[in-house]
Amino acid sequence: YLRSSIYDVRDLLETAVIKAPEIPESLYNYGRYFVETGANTNARNVLEEALGVFKATEKKSQKRLLAEIDTYRILGELYAGDLDYLRAESYYVDGLSLFETERDNSGLKTDKKVGVLYSDLANIDYFISGDYEAALSNYMNAIENHNDTPSIRYRVGYIQYANENYAEALGSFIK
Repeated sequence: YLRSSIYDVRDLLETAVIKAPEIPESLYNYGRYFVETGANTNARNVLEEALGVFKATEKKSQKRLLAEIDTYRILGELYAGDLDYLRAESYYVDGLSLFETERDNSGLKTDKKVGVLYSDLANIDYFISGDYEAALSNYMNAIENHNDTPSIRYRVGYIQYANENYAEALGSFIK
């Protein structure tokens, strides 16, 4: 029943992109709109364009950097949804590399979306490549970056149990 309101949002986002194509947040939000409406091909195209605009932008506030990092996460999730894990992993790694560089250089503060990015990469390590050590490291980073869920704690516990770290495994299972 709210579909008519959603279409107005699209018009607003399109207008923002047309009037100020040099502002990456307009493309980022337009891409997020397509993700929410299930138009994944359009979302990928718009978000890849947004990455180009983010990279070309000289002014990088913390909010803008976090939106750019989130763009990498969303693109990775779109490709992972299409079972293109190599491309998804590439986007995850690029987003995390940007985050870690900016955190070290400018003191960029984290948010939950960064934690989700770490857990997305860990899921590829855990489920696809079977690299449990890398998965454990990325899950721990996800937890440190405000993405602490029962499923992540279970996977951490499983890996610790497989490594015969029983006390740590029990602690993870309990949490």
